[in-house]
Order: sequence, then C-alpha cells, then structure tokens
Amino acid sequence: MRRQALASVRYWSIAAPLMLAIMVQVGFVVHQVSFLFPVLGREGAGLAVSLTAMMAATSRVVVGFFHRSSRPAECRGAAACGASQCALCDVKFASPHLAYLASAVFGFAVGVMITLPMLIIQRECPPAAFGMLSGLTLAMIQTANALGPSLLGWLRDATGSYAVSIAACMALENQWPRDYLAPYWPS
Repeated sequence: MRRQALASVRYWSIAAPLMLAIMVQVGFVVHQVSFLFPVLGREGAGLAVSLTAMMAATSRVVVGFFHRSSRPAECRGAAACGASQCALCDVKFASPHLAYLASAVFGFAVGVMITLPMLIIQRECPPAAFGMLSGLTLAMIQTANALGPSLLGWLRDATGSYAVSIAACMALENQWPRDYLAPYWPS
C-alpha cells in the first residue's frame, strides 16, 4: 500500500501541496516577529504571534467539530486558506490593527491546514491504510516543516531583505492541488 501511494500522482497531488503549505506556514510563523517588529515593537510582535497561535488552536477545534463537508468544500476551504495566507504574506503592515488582524487570519488558516491532511487521508483512503498513510504523510510534512524556517532565513540572508522570502511564501502557498476533486482510491 505504501509503494502504491508513493507511486501515485493523486497521492502526491494531495501530499505535496500540503507539505509546501505547512512548510511556508511554519517558516512564516518563525520569522513573524521579524516581519512585525518594525510596526509593533517587541511586545506587540510577541502578542501578534500569540494571537496567531490562539487562532490556530481555535480553528482546529472548529474544523474538527463542524467537519462534515464534501470533497469540493474541503478543496475550496483549503484553497481559500492558501489564498488568504498568500495575500497576507504580501500585506504591508502599515498599522498595528492590520498587523493583528492579519496575524489572526493567518493563524486561523494555519489551524485549518494542520487539520486537513488527516481529514483528507481519512476520506480518500481505505480504512485499513489510514494509519500507514497518515504516518507517512505526517513524516513528510514534518520534514518539510523543518526546512521552512531555514529556507526563508536563507533567502533573507542571500538577498538582504524579506521581499524574496515573502515572494517564495506566496508562490509555494498557492500550490493547492487542482485535481483533488477526483477520488484518490479507485472503487
């Protein structure tokens, strides 16, 4: 089953975009204080990161509690989260209010995207393969998580500003699978 999944374009069309999205999220959150410091100062940036974390936890509960959606609704929800985070990556934090609002929305989307991989795998794979495929997917996602902060930091160091890092976040965040509407496992 593992080899079949790893050889499947459909599996990778689900796993790879999730890996990229969560990698970007982790990288963005790790560097969030640096993004927000000029506008909010040290304490304000810390508060914004706390707000991001609280909204991520809240959205995980909300998604878990209310999740009864269809495959197209999941796809649209994930795409909306990616699009909102992509837009927020490009926001120029001109005011503290905007910075806090953007942190809250970004955090809510983080929680949704953390919850989605297991919900998608549960829906798309046979029950007997859920444990193996969820473990495999989480291992890949965690590996990508470890690379996110380093990638953003390396891009920032190489270019002298966060502009290229933000552009990379936007490009990677917008990679939700277009063919997710097709079932993963054939009947």
